[in-house]
Amino acid sequence: MPAGEDPQRWRILARDLVTYPETVTLATLLASPAWQLRVAADGGHLPYRLADVPCVPSELGHRFRRPWLTERLAACTHGPLFAWTYQCIRTKDGSGDDEQRLWQVPLALRPRPLADVLAGYQRRQTAGTEGLPAQKRLRGHSVHADGAFSAGLAHARTYASQHGHLATQRDTRVGSFSLGKWVHNQQTHALALPEEKAAALKEVDPWWNIPWSVKWQRSYYRARDHVQRHGPLNAADGFPDTHVLTGEWLYLQCTGYSSLHPEQRRLLAGIGLTAQAAGSARPRRTSRTAGIDKAVACARAFVAEHGCLALATKNTSYQGFLLGKWLTAQRVLTRRQHAPGAHLQVLDAIDLWWNPPWPLAWQRTWHRIRAHARDRHQGAAEGGWPDGSDGWATWLSVQCTGYKQLHPSQQHLLAEIGITAETAATRPHEIIAQLCGTGPGLAHARMYAAAHGHLATPQKAYTEGFPLGRWLSEQRNQAREHHRSTGGTWPVSTLLAAHDPWWNPAWSMEWQRNWSHVRERSESAAAADGSGGTGIPDLEKELADWLERQCTGYGTLHPEQHRLLTKIGITAETARAAQPPAPRAEPSLLDTALPSGEADAE
Repeated sequence: MPAGEDPQRWRILARDLVTYPETVTLATLLASPAWQLRVAADGGHLPYRLADVPCVPSELGHRFRRPWLTERLAACTHGPLFAWTYQCIRTKDGSGDDEQRLWQVPLALRPRPLADVLAGYQRRQTAGTEGLPAQKRLRGHSVHADGAFSAGLAHARTYASQHGHLATQRDTRVGSFSLGKWVHNQQTHALALPEEKAAALKEVDPWWNIPWSVKWQRSYYRARDHVQRHGPLNAADGFPDTHVLTGEWLYLQCTGYSSLHPEQRRLLAGIGLTAQAAGSARPRRTSRTAGIDKAVACARAFVAEHGCLALATKNTSYQGFLLGKWLTAQRVLTRRQHAPGAHLQVLDAIDLWWNPPWPLAWQRTWHRIRAHARDRHQGAAEGGWPDGSDGWATWLSVQCTGYKQLHPSQQHLLAEIGITAETAATRPHEIIAQLCGTGPGLAHARMYAAAHGHLATPQKAYTEGFPLGRWLSEQRNQAREHHRSTGGTWPVSTLLAAHDPWWNPAWSMEWQRNWSHVRERSESAAAADGSGGTGIPDLEKELADWLERQCTGYGTLHPEQHRLLTKIGITAETARAAQPPAPRAEPSLLDTALPSGEADAE
């Protein structure tokens, strides 16, 4: 340091000079293709800390001639050197773009430029201790990002204090905060996090960012909690005191012990599962056959109660057994095995279509329609469809339309409910009406039409607590969508048209409601005076105005609207007669202001 130089200023100026030899040594080593190959070969697994790639800390300690540096670097789990090593192993045999990532240092991990550090020092010297200007923000930082991170970190501490870790699922929430998504985002960008943020997360959970699956980590925590509550594991006897899934997971770790990450082995050793214990492990003593027998018995009882296994969805639990999940696993097993096991053959005997070659949703709907048709035939079901089954008409219509494209076995199943190739082609609506009868909506529509003579209900109309107005509006929308997509007739349309041919007119429902009200008044008045004819009584102003508008705009109406108006006595002639006379033309200003002679002169 030159004589008279400020030591703090000289330390800033000389930083790059002092570290220059090590910088050259490090750059020479990292840029060597041979060294990159050695790092990739020595790593094997993605590192959790640099100790997982032993050649990196040892070689750097040797080249820098600082033996103590080896131990310090081995504990490193973050920073530019760790990121380079991680990417070197990750991009092994990768493309040019992958190799380019070796040299991308995130902004947050780059050292503060010499000019910024020196400028800050000079500001402190000139401003004194009071009125010190704010230090220039580091690159890669922002006030908003830092605030969001602090909020997420607080929720992470709350979760970790309750569960002891941050191995969350993606949908985990703490109150209204999406903690699982936040932790996942931090893990995704872990290599680019500033040192202080990575250190804060590591303080909450040292294993917050692991190079193996989070699902493995959650299983490890369950095993760790079991050891804390019940004592050491007994691998030689097949982990007898553990939960079935935990015991199977532990045995799986033993069988693949040599392929585990070094840090995974260290974690397992912490709960007593060392290499020696893994070598002596035996599978669980619980009989696999006994478990299958229980599942098959549960499936048989479910079919006896519900009629088929297709009704057991993935989340169905029956008699305390996860039947839906087990059946899903058996369907996957069936696709993978050419020769199904004995228990799969038993399932075929219980329900031939437990694993159909078409979607299970198709099988569920077919089974419900068949069961309802049988109940109606036997008199066990009165009225119409059960609740939530109004979509059956659509389903049946689709089957009739695409009958030829169905699987032969599907066609055979449809024949059981009366749908054959002939009926699907010639009289599908008759079959649909026969199978479905009248649903809750259709039953109330029939009652309303019988009472009022039409189905032009208000949008908010209710009959016996049923929202008939909204239901009819939904049927009109579905009828339009069905015609737009298939060109055919919505099945319910035929059933509703039997009660009101104009239930879904080509004009507005407001027009149809007004017409229906006028027709009701007309028929009531005719019945009261015994005329039996068609006449329009005195109407309230709203309906009278409506009639006047129909006469005025008669020529713009739909031909079918003309026919309907005829039923209440309005024809083209009566409409013209009811229209007010055209106003007379007003005389011009010149005609009224000037005498005739002067007007001619003008």
